[in-house]
Amino acid sequence: MPGTRCYVPECNSMGNINKITMRNLPFFDPEVMAIWKSRIGNPSIDSCNDIKIDRNRYRVCDRHFDKWCILVGEKRLCRDSLPTLNLLNYFGESTEITSRYHLFQNLKCQTISANINFLHEENETTQLNLLPGPSTSNIDDHLMQEVLTKPATPPRNILQKLKIRKKVELSPKTRLLYDEVNKLRKVCSRLRRNRKNKRSVKDDLHLANELIMNPCFDRVNSLTRQFMMSQITQQYKAIFF
Repeated sequence: MPGTRCYVPECNSMGNINKITMRNLPFFDPEVMAIWKSRIGNPSIDSCNDIKIDRNRYRVCDRHFDKWCILVGEKRLCRDSLPTLNLLNYFGESTEITSRYHLFQNLKCQTISANINFLHEENETTQLNLLPGPSTSNIDDHLMQEVLTKPATPPRNILQKLKIRKKVELSPKTRLLYDEVNKLRKVCSRLRRNRKNKRSVKDDLHLANELIMNPCFDRVNSLTRQFMMSQITQQYKAIFF
């Protein structure tokens, strides 16, 4: 089935069988695309033009990317992420820079230094001289690390705020708290709906009172009048009690 097999040589990952995420090639950036080709080293695609490549067929599985390449709380890769793991043509460390625009030398030790290394197509590094300014040694390391590891998109739920991808990773006590928070959220949403329904019922009661005071209401027989009042009363009790 096209688009399910990883095209890295000697990698037998199948997206539909191994339940592993498959990544599309970065056609939007020719420079990043060239780095992917040189590291993966598949002759069937190295000689092809990017326009002629079947985008649904040639993909790379998640086994060739470091865990830091994946955005926190999401399944998307960071922009300009590069494959570094389980490659025949590349033997780099998994802790090195996996993106050209990450401002730290080591993914496990996220610090800023005067020399910032950027990955290039030939795996060469260039040194950028920072402008003179106040030293960063007095800056709180925790604050600097929090700034560097901030996700590209704002978190949308509690697990993303805790930087946890799955509920299974929570401790038993934390799971109980997480479930309680979800219950409280449901209660709040139910109260909002009830408040909205109360307003609509009050409007209906107001209209019913106006109908009773209307002289035309005397022409309605007693059975119809009793049925109308019972329906209004039941609806009122269902909302308020």
